[in-house]
Amino acid sequence: MCRALKFRIFEDVAVYFTEQELASLTLDQKALFQDVVLENFAHWLRDLPPKPPLGTVPKATGEVQ
Repeated sequence: MCRALKFRIFEDVAVYFTEQELASLTLDQKALFQDVVLENFAHWLRDLPPKPPLGTVPKATGEVQ
């Protein structure tokens, strides 16, 4: 499966609560929110491109990065 590369930033998945909204959440709702955030982070880590093994030198492509 071919996927286009897209950089994700924190604001792509962030949820911001006002103090009033946060105060109105139950402990169960806060725990669920934490679980969802951690699951999203795990998916983000899984989708990162693999790093080359330590001690390897990247192949020269002629492109300046």
